[in-house]
Amino acid sequence: MKLVAILALITVGCSSDVPNGNWRATQELQVFYHVNGNEYFTVKTGDICRKGGFSYGKTDRYVEVNCDGKQGWLINDEFLELTQE
Repeated sequence: MKLVAILALITVGCSSDVPNGNWRATQELQVFYHVNGNEYFTVKTGDICRKGGFSYGKTDRYVEVNCDGKQGWLINDEFLELTQE
């Protein structure tokens, strides 16, 4: 029973880290194909994206994003602001 309670707490704690809503880029951002990977596409200033989970690479923290149907990883999520769009 303790194991079930511990697993439930871990699951709830992890799921709260995934942000909701749409996010607008406040500057151009390079999105990578995967963590520690090559550049995949560029998010232009004003583009709207959805954030996903995060992962740590060799030296950086990456955030998963989905922008116009393309999914990838970016480093500078501080340049995304929550929007009502």
